[in-house]
Amino acid sequence: ILAAGATEGGSVAGAAGFEIPACYAMYEAFLAGAQEIRPETTGSFVAVGDWYDVQLAKEAALSQSDDDATMFVGCGQAPTFGQIEAANDQGGVSSGYVGDMSEVGDSVLSSFNWRLDLLFGEVVDDVAAGSNEAQYYGVSLADGGLEVVIDPTDADSISAEALELFETRLAEIQAGTFEVPFVPEAG
Repeated sequence: ILAAGATEGGSVAGAAGFEIPACYAMYEAFLAGAQEIRPETTGSFVAVGDWYDVQLAKEAALSQSDDDATMFVGCGQAPTFGQIEAANDQGGVSSGYVGDMSEVGDSVLSSFNWRLDLLFGEVVDDVAAGSNEAQYYGVSLADGGLEVVIDPTDADSISAEALELFETRLAEIQAGTFEVPFVPEAG
C-alpha cells in the first residue's frame, strides 16, 4: 500500500534466495497491497538461488527494473540488499527486511521490523516451565510480532489516500477483522 502510494506507476519486484512459501507469500501480500491503490499493478518474483550473493540479487532486481518495476521487496538479507541497491540506482522505492534499513539507501521507504524477542520469549517461557516439546512458534502482526517502520524522511512522499488505507488495514489486522491471504506458491 505504502509503495504504491509513493510511486506514480510501475510494477512490484520481489526476490528471495529460494522459492520458499514464506517468501513467495510475502511478495504476494506486497503485490496485493499495491493493487489496493492501483488495481492494474503487476509484478514478478524471482528466486536467485543464493541467500548471500548481493550482486546476483541486484542483477535480478535490475532486470525487473528494466521490466518497469518501481516497488522492490526482498526476502532474505542478500535479496533485500540487492533490491535496495537496484532501487537506489534506478529509482523507485524499496522495503527493508527484518529490521529498519532506512540507512541503507534513499530508496528505503519502509522496513519490516520483526519482533523476534517476542517469539524467543515464548520459547524461553516454555523451557523455563519444563517443556522441551518441539512445536511451531509464531507471533503474528496482530500480536505485535511485526512492525512496519516508515522512514520519516520519506513519509511525505506517500499519498494521503495510501497512508489512510495503510493505517486502516493495519488496525483491521490487529483487530482480527482483516486477514492477509497466505499465497505460498505461484498459482
